Amino acid sequence: MPSFPVRFPRFNLFPSVVYAEVTDDGRFSQLNQRVCAIPDVPVWDRDGDGFIPHLTLGEFTQRDGYEQLLQYLEDNRSLDIPPTTISELEFVALDLSNGRFPPYETIETYSLARRSD
Repeated sequence: MPSFPVRFPRFNLFPSVVYAEVTDDGRFSQLNQRVCAIPDVPVWDRDGDGFIPHLTLGEFTQRDGYEQLLQYLEDNRSLDIPPTTISELEFVALDLSNGRFPPYETIETYSLARRSD
């Protein structure tokens, strides 16, 4: 698989997470579907058709200031982040039994072929 460009055009929210949306011509969704097709890989409701490519920026851990942050994000959706190129993929293992966003263990790192454009 060749390396590929991504853009982060705007903020968005999951119920407990602030994230940057990803524009990538569907590459991360394709990767998600391929990984979910591997036997013995756990598949969650947010995988496959429910997968939303994103860059997690932060997690809500308390209600203090939540409404102000929510209003700020609603008023300032656009991000001014330059595009970047994904040239490496890292597969990690997470033990979600200890809560959200635990430390992870890198299983394998794959370098992607450089584009020649």
